[in-house]
Amino acid sequence: MRKLIILMIFTLLMFTFRGCKYDNMPDNGSESDSVQDEKSFYEEIGKERWDWDDSPAEEYAVNVMDCFINEDVEGLKNLFCEKVNYGTDLDEEITEAFEFIDGNIISYDDDISCTSRVAYDEGKVSERYYGPFVGNITTDKNKVYTMNISLYTVYEKDDRYVGVDAIVVCNSDGDKIIVGFVP
Repeated sequence: MRKLIILMIFTLLMFTFRGCKYDNMPDNGSESDSVQDEKSFYEEIGKERWDWDDSPAEEYAVNVMDCFINEDVEGLKNLFCEKVNYGTDLDEEITEAFEFIDGNIISYDDDISCTSRVAYDEGKVSERYYGPFVGNITTDKNKVYTMNISLYTVYEKDDRYVGVDAIVVCNSDGDKIIVGFVP
């Protein structure tokens, strides 16, 4: 029951905060003017420039997908943060997730969308969260899945949280499986 509640909260958060780019800068015409204005904006407020192009989220998502395609337990385990690696039976959860997918993955959307959050402490990034979403994961048995990945690339309070902390795989019937996640 507890896992179901955690899953529902996690899924709700993933879909609520969907978006990939901090982009509240006005469009002044040419793209180079807009990029320059954005850089000036970040320099002026003393914060690092951050956008999807600089994000490691897509790389993490591709690496996770490669591990699922090749059923690479050790490779996937290495992407998880230290806190999850020592707080769960990760080998068993990964194996169950591989078994949850009916057939061999033959394709997935290469247009990976993402939720994101960045926190600052005294003008310096103290927390950087990404939630890549991979859609239309299709198997050779014509089954379709989606995947939400939760990860931190910066977590100043406790660097044991840096890395993937949860993966949620959903099938077209609405069934889900969670890998990782330590509350």
